[in-house]
Amino acid sequence: MKTLSIITAVVCLIAMVFVAFKTNILREEGGNSSYSFSRFQMWLWSTVIIPAFVLNWATDSGGVPSLNEASLVLLGISVSSLFGSNIITSVQKSEHRKLLTAGINTTSLFKFQANSDGFWNDILKDDSGHLSVARLQNLMFTFVFVMMYIYLFFDQAMKYPDFQQYTYALMGISTGGYVTAKAVQK
Repeated sequence: MKTLSIITAVVCLIAMVFVAFKTNILREEGGNSSYSFSRFQMWLWSTVIIPAFVLNWATDSGGVPSLNEASLVLLGISVSSLFGSNIITSVQKSEHRKLLTAGINTTSLFKFQANSDGFWNDILKDDSGHLSVARLQNLMFTFVFVMMYIYLFFDQAMKYPDFQQYTYALMGISTGGYVTAKAVQK
């Protein structure tokens, strides 16, 4: 069972990485459009938690797959970020269409129209093309949490890490700051 779970976890990891690099799944609209910060964040957490889920299943004495609160909260935060970001982008596109119908050019106001400036530029710039402190902060907290999650998972013999509630609040506030900045940015 342990060998099967290791193989399955590696296959899942390779599949997630392959899909990210060989498709447009991390882009706003597909094609050569800009990369999406919220899609990247959700992809990153999925790429970490799915293999961890499979590895934990093999090492758990009961043999029944399970998740812990930390995994669910972190996935939930990334899903909320993606949905919030998609709603905001949808509203911005609607506003854009209204302005275009009125004869007002808004090309420079909305990044979702632009081609990619490269992965890091795309995810660190807001929809008007300026570097965003909220995105940078959220990216740094995401990377720190991912590293802590991976380290603790393997340090604890493939058992899920647990974080304090205030730690979840920190990640939630950071992600909320990103979504709020996206919503109010013009």
